[in-house]
Amino acid sequence: MTIEYHQSILANIRDQDPDLSEAAGIINQYTEMCKSGKLSSGEYIELVEDIQRQINIRANMSALENLQMMNTAINGLLTVARAF
Repeated sequence: MTIEYHQSILANIRDQDPDLSEAAGIINQYTEMCKSGKLSSGEYIELVEDIQRQINIRANMSALENLQMMNTAINGLLTVARAF
């Protein structure tokens, strides 16, 4: 696979997923900077891995928040059901 192939994947994500659009755009900018020599490959790897960690943290937080809301709703429904 080529760099351009992976950049096209990022472009599709940027256009289709508003939650990941900013990150995909920034990664593409870093990729272009690396291709032009403005970033070393080491700097590029560090920056992109940092974005990847941030995305994973946000995804885990979102999943946790949804799980907490689900448990709150279930507990509330059970409390109401027990009152009948």
